[in-house]
Parts: sequence; structure tokens; C-alpha cells
Amino acid sequence: MPDQAPPDDRTIEDGDHIYRRARGDQIKLLPDGSGYRGSSAILVSSGGPLSADLASLCTPEQTRDGAAFGDFHVVAIPVKALRDEHCSLEHAPDLEHNNPAHVHVYGGKRDGALTNSQANRISQTTRVIFLNPDALIPD
Repeated sequence: MPDQAPPDDRTIEDGDHIYRRARGDQIKLLPDGSGYRGSSAILVSSGGPLSADLASLCTPEQTRDGAAFGDFHVVAIPVKALRDEHCSLEHAPDLEHNNPAHVHVYGGKRDGALTNSQANRISQTTRVIFLNPDALIPD
């Protein structure tokens, strides 16, 4: 856990989810064909903690529409899966962009990003909950 990570916000319940936008090349068909999950790529940040939306405070469509450009799917990630991988969460409303659902997820890298092993394990628990017909959908 990074030195600058705030304490885990326990007001965010284990039963909640976070939403994250995903490109078509960042989702995978489930082995049984019943839906899609996110790949580990959706859990990689360009440095620092991961930004996402708290599902209890927004809709999948609001998360999708938060992107400035591009067609995205929306993936739900269980909060419990994040905590099981020793991640901490911080509710960090983004008032500049009118996003009261914004959260930061801190992983095990020094800068707060998730490690590759954290991202790989957590990705197995994710599900695409909004499949955008305008975005690439893999076979």
C-alpha cells in the first residue's frame, strides 16, 4: 500500500460495486457465454490510484456518459474483491465535473496503482453491466 493512501473508507460497503468504463478490447466473453467481464486492463491506471464511480451513487449510464470521447461499456467491480486484494477506497467526489460518485482505489504499487497480480485477480470478479451497442463487442 502506498505511503500517501488515505485510510480505507469503511462507509463504502463491501456489498457495493464500483463502475469503470471499458473499451471493447478490454472486455472478454465469459467461458459459458452468459455475458462479459472486464480484462485486467480496466484496472490499470496511468499512475496513481484508479478512478471509478461508486455504484450506489450513480447509474451505469452516468458512468458511460462521463467520458469526454469514445464509446464505452461499463464494468461493475465488487468492492469486496478490491478489499480482498488489500486495496483501499476513498470517496472523492469530483465537483469540477459534477460527479458525486467518484472514488479512488489505491493498490499495492508505491504510487497507489494496482499491481499486475491485483488487477489480474480482481478482473476475474468483474461483470459488464452495460453493453454499449455502439462500442466494439468481442466474440
